[in-house]
Amino acid sequence: MANKQITQMAIANALKKLSDTMPFEEISVQDISIECGISRKTFYNHFEDKYQLVDWIFRYEIGDKLIAETSLNDWKRGSLLLCRYLKENKKYYENVLNFEGQNSFKEYLYDLTERQIHILTEELQRKKETLKNRQITEEDMEFIINFYYHAFIGEISVWAKQGMRVSSERLVELWIGMVDQTLENFVIKFSD
Repeated sequence: MANKQITQMAIANALKKLSDTMPFEEISVQDISIECGISRKTFYNHFEDKYQLVDWIFRYEIGDKLIAETSLNDWKRGSLLLCRYLKENKKYYENVLNFEGQNSFKEYLYDLTERQIHILTEELQRKKETLKNRQITEEDMEFIINFYYHAFIGEISVWAKQGMRVSSERLVELWIGMVDQTLENFVIKFSD
């Protein structure tokens, strides 16, 4: 592992440790630097702010894997991967999911959802002969992204606020039951 990545991981672990005892909005870059034993300058050599750090942690630990797992044929595997990861890092994600506002973690999750929906709709259009030459308008694509984002992130947020008591498997089972085939149906109905 390169020195840069080792330092980034140490900074990430410091934020996670602080999240065990402090609300995310109260944690400062100075707090993270002290916990990690580095200078603020070193922190800023790696991250613009604590929000970019939160996004980096998620992308590094799971986000890129979720994109790689995004497939029409197996929503379950990627969804289970996400839920199990969140549960393994329960205290930290309960904390960052509660933070609302500009640069929140939920903004990063919106971007992730957008990327996944684009991947899925392109895959759907490639696989379904009847959809090959049909297009989805930008407005309809925005609706699809917002629908899935609010449905999934809303449920993830409620799950986190309730202490993630429901198993990852049960949450995903419920999720799949609600959304299975909805993307395909929407594309068939609303694409030109």
